[in-house]
Amino acid sequence: MANIKGLIRYLKNSTFLKTVRTVKLNALKQRYASGDKTALIDALKMYTNIDRTEMPDWVAGAVFQALNKWRECEVLTLDEAFGVTRRKGFRLDVEHKKRVTAFQIYDAYETSRQEVKNLRKQGRRGVSVWEILGKKFGMSGGTAKDYHYIAKQEIDPKDTEGG
Repeated sequence: MANIKGLIRYLKNSTFLKTVRTVKLNALKQRYASGDKTALIDALKMYTNIDRTEMPDWVAGAVFQALNKWRECEVLTLDEAFGVTRRKGFRLDVEHKKRVTAFQIYDAYETSRQEVKNLRKQGRRGVSVWEILGKKFGMSGGTAKDYHYIAKQEIDPKDTEGG
C-alpha cells in the first residue's frame, strides 16, 4: 500500500502530468468561458478524484457561487444552480451504456492495434483496428471508432481537436 501511495505522490508531482493537467484545465476554462456549464462539472470532477491538486480560483469560485445559490434557496435544484440540464429525450440507461462502452473500447484500442500488426505480418491486409473493435463489441467499425473518440476527447481534449 505504501508503494501505491508513493507512486500516486510521484505521479501527482511529475512534470508530464502537470503539463497534461494544465492543458486539460485550460481547455475546460475556455469551454466554461464560452458558456458550456458542464465544463465546471468536469473541472470539479478532475479536482476531486485521485489527483486532488489545489483547485484553481475560477473552479472554486464558480462552485461556491452555484452551491450558494442552491443553499440560499435562490434555485430549486443543483442542476439550476450549476446551469446544466440534460437534453430533451435524454435516456440515462442508453447514455450510461454508451459511455461505459466508449471507455472499454478506448482501453482495448492498443491491444486491437497490435492484433492488426500481427495479422499484417501474416499477410492479411484490409483488416482495421475499428473492424476488430467493432466485432469485439458487437457494432460496426465506424461506431467503434466514434465511441473511441468519445472517450479520447474526455481523456485528452487536445489530442482530438480538429477531428
